[in-house]
Amino acid sequence: MHLTVAAWVAGAAFIALLALELLSRRERSRLRSTRLTVTVPYLHPDLQGLRLVFLSDLHVPLMYVPHETLLEAVAELRPDLIALGGDYAGSRFSEDDARELVLDIARRGPTVAVCGNTERYFGWELEHLDRALGERGGRLLRNEAWAMTRGGATVEVLGLDEPIHAVPDAEAALAQADPGADLRIALAHSPAAWQDIAHLRAHIALCGHAHGGQVRLPGLEALIVHWNYPREMASGLFRLHDGREPGYERLADHWQMLRTEQPIEVRAGDGVPMYVSRGVGVTAPRLRLLCPPEVVCVEFVAASNDAKEQATER
Repeated sequence: MHLTVAAWVAGAAFIALLALELLSRRERSRLRSTRLTVTVPYLHPDLQGLRLVFLSDLHVPLMYVPHETLLEAVAELRPDLIALGGDYAGSRFSEDDARELVLDIARRGPTVAVCGNTERYFGWELEHLDRALGERGGRLLRNEAWAMTRGGATVEVLGLDEPIHAVPDAEAALAQADPGADLRIALAHSPAAWQDIAHLRAHIALCGHAHGGQVRLPGLEALIVHWNYPREMASGLFRLHDGREPGYERLADHWQMLRTEQPIEVRAGDGVPMYVSRGVGVTAPRLRLLCPPEVVCVEFVAASNDAKEQATER
């Protein structure tokens, strides 16, 4: 009798694990496109409709999304600018493959990137990557600023270093910033730097690192998070508030982002909007459940009243 019960329990456990693996395989290979519309007060007319595509946490070769699928998804979004949020390699032996994928992505548009903790931990040749991106019109940012022009307007990206093996330094990045830039984007690897990000006075901030928790149970916060950021910051849209006591509010959680196929609109100003991506790859545990990989597309538009006023002035 006891043997029969044990056999039933073992069989049920095997079926449950098999079902989890099948569900995970479907989730981790189903690349989602998340769309944000950032409304910027008095946006320069030359920046109307500017598209930024953001990818994070590739973890090559632990992507489970074919490279071709990822590259096609980026190309279909027709980016004016590409931002990469770090953690490109999944092991110290995959640096060459990961760098090749990063440069393949960079061929789809001007590409600016930051370091993740894996690049620091695996001892990447960061100057090599910086030069390769520079040859394609981009940059690897480590507490630095970078700018591009579009028509008569300037787009500026402030990139912070990662907070585990290096130090994010908002003041160093701001020291290189152009106060007259028409649009400012903040880029960081981890939401652990959220208080530093809040100082950057950006129209949008983008980061990853948390993988959305990778494994989710319906309606709950992430089960797997790191120690250095709030659990709810594993994924979703937030607004950061600077000041003597920095704070944040959540605008859209993980489940809200998954439920909608429509662009999520957020207005710049009154704090820094920050989106935390679920990323593309995985680490331990090597599965995704109710947490599919994503590519993020951010489109910048002027507020309707602002656009009318600018048209009248012209």
